[in-house]
Amino acid sequence: MIQRKEEFTPKSRHSERGIPICDTLMKRLIAAKADDETAARENNGPSVRYVFPGRFGGKRTDMRKALASAVKKAKVLRGEQPIHLTMHVFRKAIATWMTMKGVPTRIIQSHLGHAPGSRVTDQVYVHTTPDDHRAVIFDLSKMRSTGKRAA
Repeated sequence: MIQRKEEFTPKSRHSERGIPICDTLMKRLIAAKADDETAARENNGPSVRYVFPGRFGGKRTDMRKALASAVKKAKVLRGEQPIHLTMHVFRKAIATWMTMKGVPTRIIQSHLGHAPGSRVTDQVYVHTTPDDHRAVIFDLSKMRSTGKRAA
């Protein structure tokens, strides 16, 4: 859930929302937590409270550092350097992928916490690729020879 907290206030009432996840991800998160709990018991360590604990097992408070650490650990590189990822990049990626899959804009806006009819979703979050542009090109000469009309 994305919701109001003492130190965080969403921009609008549309910002408070649940974020659904697929069954596969839920099962993997549950399995990861179970694996961590088993390892803690085997090592006589403390019970695990978080699936993605902070450095000393507590709550993560700096997602930028956590993401940078994950990128470095996974060796996700551009050239020789770890790529710079942000949570905002993920928001834009999911908006773009959902658009490519034909998800209605209203549902994408809801997922992102944008107000219905907001232009921000399409203007800022959805990106197109050269392949997207090529996919909508049609050959007028072929349309003429088959007798079809261009829309």
